[in-house]
Amino acid sequence: MTNDQRAHFGLGATVASLFIAALLALTEQLSPHAIAAAGYASVWAVFTLVSGWHAAKKSTTEELREKVQKLEAELDARQERISEAAAKFNRKLYVIAEDFVEEVDPTEAPLSKLSVARDFSRFPVGRTRADGPNSGEHLRALIIERLRHGPLEVDLDGTMGYSSSFLEAAFAGLSASPITFVSNQDPSLVKEVRGYMEKYDRLGAS
Repeated sequence: MTNDQRAHFGLGATVASLFIAALLALTEQLSPHAIAAAGYASVWAVFTLVSGWHAAKKSTTEELREKVQKLEAELDARQERISEAAAKFNRKLYVIAEDFVEEVDPTEAPLSKLSVARDFSRFPVGRTRADGPNSGEHLRALIIERLRHGPLEVDLDGTMGYSSSFLEAAFAGLSASPITFVSNQDPSLVKEVRGYMEKYDRLGAS
């Protein structure tokens, strides 16, 4: 018998015992033995009902705990897959940079400037082209095109902010190229971008 069945059976037995006791009392056929029997049946029924509910509650708690543990395991597995995919993506970015960024002699080409806010978007967001026209991959393509014509200065000011995924997609693997950065609003942003570039250069070389 399952916990739910025990609970329902106990409830039914309790109601039946009380009904019989009331019926016998109304018909004035309630003897001392009948009273004792009805009382015993009622106590037993209540005990069965309470124990059934307790067991059902315990079973429900254990099931919820198992479900939570299962969900946590699935989330950990998904996070691991996402980390692996991000690592592969960053390796791919490094290879693309090696293939398409041409070395330019800074002494022979004029310095061009690119303002992310003015020349690209004030709302940079997303990693890949599938994330929209303001993604890191789109900015990366623009930067690579500008680098073909000479050294480049990128102004990072004037936007609504940058996510780490955007910065990775835009700048990973470009540290060997003649590119400099300016950020008067947040000088630490330049260091952060350089960190991504150097990190994934090491990753691509390993």
